[in-house]
Amino acid sequence: MGARSCHPNKEALSYADSLVSKDQAASTPRQSADLYVGGKDFQSTLTYVLQNFMLPFSRFAVNKKRSIGSDIKKVYSGGLKAKREGISALTGSVIELATFHAVGKVILPAIYTAIFGDDEDQLKSEDKTKAWYDVLVSTITDFQPMVPLAASDNLLRETMNKYLIFPMMEEDNFGIGDETYDERYERWKKVKGGVPVYGSMSNNQSKIQGLMALAGPYGQFLSEMGNTFVNVEAFASGSNKVTTATGREYFVRPEDRANMTMHYYMKMMVMGANLAGFGNKEFERYLKTLDNVPRNRALSSEEELAAYEAVAKSMSSSDKQFLDAVEAMQDGAGPERLQKLLKEAGTDPYIIQQVTNRFSKGFDQPIAEKALRSRFPDTYSKHIAELRNIGKRVQNSRDYYVLMRAKAKTMPAQEFKELDELAQVYFGMLAPAKIETSIYMQSAEE
Repeated sequence: MGARSCHPNKEALSYADSLVSKDQAASTPRQSADLYVGGKDFQSTLTYVLQNFMLPFSRFAVNKKRSIGSDIKKVYSGGLKAKREGISALTGSVIELATFHAVGKVILPAIYTAIFGDDEDQLKSEDKTKAWYDVLVSTITDFQPMVPLAASDNLLRETMNKYLIFPMMEEDNFGIGDETYDERYERWKKVKGGVPVYGSMSNNQSKIQGLMALAGPYGQFLSEMGNTFVNVEAFASGSNKVTTATGREYFVRPEDRANMTMHYYMKMMVMGANLAGFGNKEFERYLKTLDNVPRNRALSSEEELAAYEAVAKSMSSSDKQFLDAVEAMQDGAGPERLQKLLKEAGTDPYIIQQVTNRFSKGFDQPIAEKALRSRFPDTYSKHIAELRNIGKRVQNSRDYYVLMRAKAKTMPAQEFKELDELAQVYFGMLAPAKIETSIYMQSAEE
């Protein structure tokens, strides 16, 4: 042992050092991007601001881009040997980035959904296809030489959605007649969408929240932490309301409240651990599965929640979903919640009318879901999440026709047949005008 430590194997040490240099942040000024080398006076001040406020946690990403830039330079201006080395290194970088994103966006979600997912939270063929496109876009985003800022990355993702993913996936499926490329793309973006674009500002989001979300990882972390505390406080006080980081509000069903509460309490713990320098990506991936189903089947207003609770109370004897809802209800649910909302409305007839209209509308969806579950017990759980998503995204029969036509071309035949059969019953009860597509079918035949 002593002999080995006094006379180490220099070849082995050299090989180990090359692996560390390849896979970790650079350890010498020569290997580091200029941003991490430092300097004097103004340069050092600018470097400090960039490192600690605009690009914290990005040392590896910045050095990887610097390495890619160096390899590209070898390919374009180096000798024959340098060109070969550059091509080999670039190929390795692409494989490394693609593998990293495939694990995070495809493999881990599939494993966690299979183990922890609800019956309504199973990945379908379309989900898997979209995930692989996300791997492609994320790999390209990380491979390009610009520094990793949210604003530039979002612009690139939006551009690739429009000019790469949309043409590759189904440009021809989303138009009717002589519609322009932009019109087809806007419909696809609205009713189906491509890979996610993160950090975009919402109309419901305050300017401070929006600026924080775009101000690099620190700003995003602080914005997300603030939002987490808001929701922890809401659930601790007995509310079913969730406020998203973009300012949108929705209300989870009683049977989903425990999972959503656990999600936010555990998220707060994870953020505390992050502040102390600890983190576990696998656990964070599991954490995200807790809110998939609650978020998908949430209700848009408290009046609709009151209606859902009333339906659950009256139909709980024969439906497990409603039995679970009743068991999870707290005092003041259903009619009692409506009375509270009417009392808060005061004597303003306009607000009272709004409350009663939203309450009446809230009966439609749970009754339609109960009918669907009774009629299609074998395929209900497989497709109900997609039906809810279509109901939220599609606003008229034209968009519905185009979306279902596209799904018929891209989904397995049996899977589409099941979805279409359930959709006809579900939307026939909720929004009959939405599925009246005969006029578009006739124009397509002509």
